[in-house]
Amino acid sequence: MKRLLTFVAATWAITSLTAQVPQGGAPWQWGVANVEFNVPVVSTSDLDLLALAAEDAVTDQYKEAPWRFGVERLADFGLANSGLWEHSKDRWIWRLGVHCPGATGIGLTLDTFDLPEGAALYVWDAERTRFLGSFTQANEKPWGTLPLGLLDADHIVIEYQEPDAVHGQGEVHISQIVHGYRSLLLHPENPNSPSSMGPFGNSGACNINVNCPAGDDWQVAKKSVALITNGGYAACTGALVNNTAQDGTPFFLTANHCLGNPNSWVYYFNHESSSCSGSSGPTNQSISGGTLLVNSGSSDVALIELSATPPSSYDVEYAGWDASGSAPSSAVGIHHPSGDVKKICFENNAPYTSTAGGAQVWWISQWELGVTEPGSSGSPLFDQNQRIIGQLYGGAAACNGNVNNGTYDFYGRMDVSWGVGVSTHLDPLNTGQTVLDSYPTNAVAITGCTLPSACNFDPEAQEDDGSCLIDDDCGVCGGNSTSCAGCTDNTACNYDASATIDDSTCIYPPTDQTCDCDAEGNLEATLSANAASVFFNFEAAGIPETLDINLNWTNAGGDSNWASDLTLALVSPSGDCAALGGFDSSPAGCTSLGDYNLWPASWQSSSSGTYSASVDLLGNGLSGEGTWSVFLFNGFASSSGAQFDATWSISGLCNGGGPEEPNDCPPDLDGDGNITVSDALLLLGDFGCLSNCTADLNDDGQVTTSDMLVFLAAFGSLCD
Repeated sequence: MKRLLTFVAATWAITSLTAQVPQGGAPWQWGVANVEFNVPVVSTSDLDLLALAAEDAVTDQYKEAPWRFGVERLADFGLANSGLWEHSKDRWIWRLGVHCPGATGIGLTLDTFDLPEGAALYVWDAERTRFLGSFTQANEKPWGTLPLGLLDADHIVIEYQEPDAVHGQGEVHISQIVHGYRSLLLHPENPNSPSSMGPFGNSGACNINVNCPAGDDWQVAKKSVALITNGGYAACTGALVNNTAQDGTPFFLTANHCLGNPNSWVYYFNHESSSCSGSSGPTNQSISGGTLLVNSGSSDVALIELSATPPSSYDVEYAGWDASGSAPSSAVGIHHPSGDVKKICFENNAPYTSTAGGAQVWWISQWELGVTEPGSSGSPLFDQNQRIIGQLYGGAAACNGNVNNGTYDFYGRMDVSWGVGVSTHLDPLNTGQTVLDSYPTNAVAITGCTLPSACNFDPEAQEDDGSCLIDDDCGVCGGNSTSCAGCTDNTACNYDASATIDDSTCIYPPTDQTCDCDAEGNLEATLSANAASVFFNFEAAGIPETLDINLNWTNAGGDSNWASDLTLALVSPSGDCAALGGFDSSPAGCTSLGDYNLWPASWQSSSSGTYSASVDLLGNGLSGEGTWSVFLFNGFASSSGAQFDATWSISGLCNGGGPEEPNDCPPDLDGDGNITVSDALLLLGDFGCLSNCTADLNDDGQVTTSDMLVFLAAFGSLCD
């Protein structure tokens, strides 16, 4: 009889990856070249491999005996009593190294796992080639533990991160370390090595992979079936089952005799070979823990609700069922014999009702194709309509070489289970249904980022849509490393206390000056419509913060010209220009910071007089050290002319040599000492001016082709 023995096992998962659904992201500075961390390390003692080999030689010859791959060590390591904290940017990071000499892998059990919002846990190998995680609030269980699977390494690092705002709120404690001495998986590249042999691929030769041609019609039903592991053992099989609400509640059906504590179980979905002959399959789609809802020996049934819903990326199916008691015409079993990849077996004749071990069962006289083994217990029996009618209780069927031994199996009956409490959960709507098909057959794939190391990893995504992002150097998902960039020198005028990356933009005051200063100047000009004054040039350094201006303004034309039609343009040493004010026009090549409404409302007057204003210049994008320029512009296209006498003070700019005289090199319109394209743009902007023209290079009172010829003759030269 293949009735499964009940083993007392530790609460940690056996997976080469993780028994938890990772939530995306990556360890701090993952992928940064040559980064070094100061990490304290705890070590376990060496294993007596000869003694372990002698023990395993006895148990490995019996399929009923669990397959051991590691030794469990008690531990007492947590955030408060071990490891090392450090602060980086906006978060606190705790790390602890674990070294198990000669280990094929290391597993951990966290008996305390309580994380605040924004915190994350990772486990990575010391060579920084692979990692598990992140594990966040989303991975917390009601019972407070977190089993982490094996990482193939003999030296690992546990890394915990939490933002500044929640520092000290997280609780993480490691109660057990698993020192692996045999690999979990059968590695085809070295199948004869004892350290490479695992339970997977160990079932009898007469078993049939579910993806062989015989299983072609069962590709939907197979998605419901999962391998159960308990501690270090491949234990049983079970299946997700649908309910009449068809809401994807993760109800899981298995056998009563498999029971230990479902909270310590790990349920592996889609552990199957992609080919008919393969003996290895993925183990990275799992859920750890569950709550027992119903169990009864009358049909050897156990119904569990998993601790989490399998994400869409697992592509699971919730199997249909038939609890009517109607006899099937044929039957199929899908299972994990001896913990192997998913197999399938066929009974071409009608099972019949019987009793076994005090339970009411479906009796399989013999399988026509394939068999079951220990580890298959709890696996679903499907009828010809691909509905579950029971779960494996026991039997004597087994492989005899490459063929089955022609003996029996028996399954606890769903119709009997229905009456001992299963119906309460599988028919929550009280419909009275006893037959239900699977859910959600042929569901539309969900797209998103499927890369676990990406900061926008979507565990629900089934197909990658090319949207994956990584954290930049500032910790911003998909950022360009500019959010934390700035001047990091606190002696500079533009020092940014929040910046962690220096972007070489530091600006310093002129010699013998400080950053706390103002640049002052004055310009007088009589300007017609769209006319500009000559430049006022001055040497300064810094970032403009505030402009304070007093304007003596005369409406020379006596028309509807307003004081607020004044445009004041500020030009940085790099040639960037910002314009303030003006009604319906502004100087060419300047970025407007606001129209006439930028000035106080009192400026919207045609009355001659004195006008004052204070304007915020922060965020204008101007900065630099060298020659700055100011010019005035009459921004009213219909103006008959006005007189401007402006005196200003600009905070944040430090004068380096005092104001210079107006530009005495006429073609040098921007006052930088060079006659370049920048000057050409200013000339073009003034072209057609008929009075008080800034670009009047031949002094004929207007800007025409003649001025253009003068300019072209000087183009490319330097002012003396």
